[in-house]
This record gives sequence, structure tokens and C-alpha cells, in this order.
Amino acid sequence: MSPVAPGPQAVFDPVAGPQGSGKSTFFPVAGRGYDAFNIDDRRRALNGGSSRLIPDTVRRQAATEYEAFIKGHLRKRMSLSIEVTLAKEITFKQAQKARKAGFRLQLTYVAAEIDKCIRRVANRLDRGGHGVPPEVIRETHAASLRNLARALAEFDIVQVYDNSREAGLDDDLVVLMPRLVLETQGGKAIFIAGNLPGWLKSALAGTDFQPGS
Repeated sequence: MSPVAPGPQAVFDPVAGPQGSGKSTFFPVAGRGYDAFNIDDRRRALNGGSSRLIPDTVRRQAATEYEAFIKGHLRKRMSLSIEVTLAKEITFKQAQKARKAGFRLQLTYVAAEIDKCIRRVANRLDRGGHGVPPEVIRETHAASLRNLARALAEFDIVQVYDNSREAGLDDDLVVLMPRLVLETQGGKAIFIAGNLPGWLKSALAGTDFQPGS
């Protein structure tokens, strides 16, 4: 009997960026074509549909389910999308396990200047969404940008978007879609926009991510 032909390569597909960057608005993991897990959505579901006053027991349950989701998909070699801040080592450890299991690593990263992120989270809280203290956003934003250069080197494909534009009351989301400002493949830049946002210039300072490098 002939061996079964291998199926398409499984994909490890995080959507990353600091709080308030626009991950869920513009790049919802549920719409990327793979099995998906958004831990904020799961916390809200476990909390009766509310993002307010989520107890620690709910947070722990959501975290347990999230870890089980990732481990199960890596074990079964099934493509998955998750939402992360890229502020911690855990995403890189998960990516390394995925690579060993034969996954393609692709990352969509979106960010904006820190003040805009803080303002957007405050607006989200006013609309009933989950809030994050400004000092936590600042810490996460800085750590996430520090880790971006590492992600550019370690993931097979990375697309970086700038979400600095401000929305007006009558603006359509299509018009406000974040701007692609950098794309890398195999650790090499294949596209860099001519006018990079300040946050990305800071993140790339001292790196080798130049076209053709």
C-alpha cells in the first residue's frame, strides 16, 4: 500500500500587539481560517458575557483552557490562531514547540503609539469592554516592542501593521484598516514602507531589518 500523502503544513498563527492596538477589531482570530482562541473572549463568556469584575477563578479557568487548546493543537499538528501581546517569553516557547512539530510560523503584528493605545482602552472600558490600567499598558507596550525584532527573526512570515489613524464617527472600518509597514520572510525584510511610524522606528533601532539584508 502506498503511503498516505502528507496534508498541508499546519500553521501557528498568533495575532500580536499591545493592548489597544486594534488586534480584535481588525484581525480577529476567529476570522483567520484556523481553529482560534481569544482568551479575553473566553473570560467574558465564562463571566456571563461581561468584561467587568472578572473573578480570579474565571481567569484561571480561561488560562487553563487556553493552554490546553494550544497544547492539543500542537500535539495533533492542527493549525491554530491565538491573540497575544508578545510581551512575554511564552509565545516564543510555543512557537519553538510548533516549529519542532513541523508548523509554519506566521505572525500578524499591529501597534500604535502608546498614548493612542491608552486612550483606546479607556474608550473601550466606557463602552463596557475590559479595562487595563495605563501603567500596565505602558509596560506591555514597551515589552512587546522589544520582542518584535526577535519575532521578525524567528517567525517564517511576519506582517507588521500601523494602526495610528484615528477613527471618526462616520468612518468605515475598511477605510481605517491598519497600514502594512513591514513584512519579513525567513528573517529577511521583503517590504518596508517609506514612512515608518515612530513606534516601529524605535523597535527596529539597531537591527538589520532592511530591504534585501
